[in-house]
Amino acid sequence: MATLSSRFDRIDTQITAWMARYSIVLLRVGLGVVFLWFGALKFFPGLSPAQDVAPRGRASSASCVRR
Repeated sequence: MATLSSRFDRIDTQITAWMARYSIVLLRVGLGVVFLWFGALKFFPGLSPAQDVAPRGRASSASCVRR
């Protein structure tokens, strides 16, 4: 059992070191892909899932503002 435990500890240490090194880069790339994807959907009417939500969001937020 000690060898299995030490093996898991070694693997855990390697994964933790890899994530510490590359996590910020992966987060930046992932966020960039999301922004590019939603930006590209603007050029194709009817494909954006937020197309119907955006006008309703503006209307509902405008009704909350007092004049």
